[in-house]
Amino acid sequence: MFTDRPLLSLKNVHKTYRMGEEQIAVLRGIDLNVHQGEFLVIKGAPGCGKSALLNVMSGIEGVSRGDMNVAGLCCTGVRDRSLLEGLVAFLCPFFSLDASLTIQEALNQPGLRRHMGVSRALEMAGINPEDNRRIEELSHTTRRRVGVARAIVGRPQLILADMSPPPWGVAPPLDALLRANQTLRCAVVVTTTDDVHVQDAIHFDMEEGRLHTPTLA
Repeated sequence: MFTDRPLLSLKNVHKTYRMGEEQIAVLRGIDLNVHQGEFLVIKGAPGCGKSALLNVMSGIEGVSRGDMNVAGLCCTGVRDRSLLEGLVAFLCPFFSLDASLTIQEALNQPGLRRHMGVSRALEMAGINPEDNRRIEELSHTTRRRVGVARAIVGRPQLILADMSPPPWGVAPPLDALLRANQTLRCAVVVTTTDDVHVQDAIHFDMEEGRLHTPTLA
């Protein structure tokens, strides 16, 4: 059962970038509620505002106008992502790991929040917990699995992920995100340029900085 209070709430959120004397609106009045355990899929063409939306939701960028609330924390205008550490994990399209580290070292770095066992996090991400190759030896997809493991080892309440295929980046494995959603009951929001089929997910279409009415898959 989902709680009545949204884990994340966006109300009339706008995002505008200034290019010289010109202001470019990329988010145009976004209203969105995300509850614990939900899986949201936001589909749209390149340039529709998906990346800006993820940046705002992750706390990388503040909103230009409107309100954002995460787990009861008012995040309107936030510029310091540390305020959301432990709450939100963001798997950006060009996520990278120190190639000189082993898999185990990548998940045991000082300062990394760990609220579950490393072996369990690796299994949930689809990696043999005995695998301890160096990151430089791994395929791009396996590196993204390690990235998912690093995210879920901290047991975040919300995972944000860009699922867009190349050339925009390497998408995190969908099966790993589903296991995190189903096992940890964390909310997951993915953006994509292609169709992503997830049972019982809430689907949105995004166009010119606006979200269309969701439908159940």
